Amino acid sequence: MDTALHMPPTEPPAGVVFLSGAPIVVEQWSARLQALKQAGEALPVLVTHGMADGTLPFACSGWVRDLLTANGADVKYVTHPGGHDLGGASVVRSLVSFVAARLADRA
Repeated sequence: MDTALHMPPTEPPAGVVFLSGAPIVVEQWSARLQALKQAGEALPVLVTHGMADGTLPFACSGWVRDLLTANGADVKYVTHPGGHDLGGASVVRSLVSFVAARLADRA
């Protein structure tokens, strides 16, 4: 996310996949998301997280979702019952669908 948000607002990424993460620089991310929003871009983001994550608390992904949504990102939030892992087939389907949609948008 941090790398994607450092791209110029005139050249936004096609999308971001955010797996079991946490916000790291809230003020910077908010400002950069606002710049994208002002440029007419809603950054597509897929956020996934396991509800039984013992490495990074599940609540972190909710904070990310809320931060991104409040600042204009187009967020799809997918949870799974697992831990700090990719998740099952439903998460993989969501990933494939998200990436395919981003590729179609750029075609």
